[in-house]
Amino acid sequence: MLQYDVAKKLYDEMREKATKMPDDFGELFDEFLQAATTYAATRTAWYFMDREARMEQDHGRSIKLHEALRKIRHLQKHDC
Repeated sequence: MLQYDVAKKLYDEMREKATKMPDDFGELFDEFLQAATTYAATRTAWYFMDREARMEQDHGRSIKLHEALRKIRHLQKHDC
């Protein structure tokens, strides 16, 4: 787990880099942040769910993870 100040520094560096990239990169970056945030919220909630709720949410959690990973791959295509 990252310390807040380290995570903030990384975010600021990525956001600055995003402003210097082609226009579509900023959009892809925002899409990645949304997907990653959605997945992180799901993972956080996961720890508070009982077994039955986890079983019901498992497929959706996997979809959210794969979506976040797909967005990362799109960013990697920009070689940043």
